[in-house]
Amino acid sequence: MRELKGKCKTFIELYSFFVILYHFIYASGLLSWLGITIGGIHPAISVGLILSILYLLFPYSKKTQQTGIPWYDWILAILCLIPTGYYALNYEMLLYSALTPTDFEVVLGVVMIILCIEGVRRAIGLPLVICGLIFVIYPLVANSLPGILFAAPVKFRRLIGYIYLGSQGFFSAGAQVFSTTIITFVIFGQLIAISGGGDFFLNLSLSAMGGRNGGPAKAATIGSGLFGMISGVAVANVVTTGSITIPMMKRKGYSPEFAGAVETVASTGGALMPPVMGALAFIMADYMGVPYWQIASAAIIPAVLYYVAVYLQVSFYSSRHRLGGLSTEEIPAIKKVLAEGASR
Repeated sequence: MRELKGKCKTFIELYSFFVILYHFIYASGLLSWLGITIGGIHPAISVGLILSILYLLFPYSKKTQQTGIPWYDWILAILCLIPTGYYALNYEMLLYSALTPTDFEVVLGVVMIILCIEGVRRAIGLPLVICGLIFVIYPLVANSLPGILFAAPVKFRRLIGYIYLGSQGFFSAGAQVFSTTIITFVIFGQLIAISGGGDFFLNLSLSAMGGRNGGPAKAATIGSGLFGMISGVAVANVVTTGSITIPMMKRKGYSPEFAGAVETVASTGGALMPPVMGALAFIMADYMGVPYWQIASAAIIPAVLYYVAVYLQVSFYSSRHRLGGLSTEEIPAIKKVLAEGASR
């Protein structure tokens, strides 16, 4: 992610604030109360706004440390608003043209696919891009594949129209759930993390488990589980807790591979921890037609058992390799942790 300064940083902050404010206003129902109905086009607006932010924040290569935004990323950020804006402005008409798109709509669809692929590559990495490309290319070549992979061929124009304009394409139920429910939970979780919630949970786990046998690894497990309750995002969990617990585990004799594995497994489980779970939990609630809290309540026992299993594995490994806990100086006082948490 770019380390922006000056006018670029100010612009991104203002633009991001506008995007967050828009989603809060929509989620609050204020627009409906005012008689403004944008339910069908809201996913397209949300995707366009967030995708444009992605190109402004993430550089073309992670190896380049840019303090400014190059001209081509400004163009790409603006370009993200064109296919989504066209969909939003012509929503009712496009409901009937997914299978017979015009040449212009095919071009916009191709542009949208390329922008999403490049955005995923920048933000997440190449493996997910490869998976996505396989599923995009498969319908075009399925008639040439053997056995169970064989399927009826799909024309390129129809495929692009279905992905771009179809009811199961870019702006389908998944985008609807993301743009209405998931993003509000993510924003509130990040607000809690920024205000010190992540540090509080980590220090609390260090106070409780730091002095025990295998203390750093146990603290990483419990801290990741607690942080997962307010985040639901494995990457954010690793960045917040792993930056402290992984070096700490390595200092106490854990191998780098095991330290990274413990933090990765514990952070991944954060997507299972209610009340804020991973994106799939919200999509499950939407597809099943049940309240989200019904999904979250059903996940409580499996999530707890998941972390009990991780905790026991860490404990057995630490005992077998005689890896002790932290020194008294490294363990934060529980009273101080609780006092600082209350003051925040």
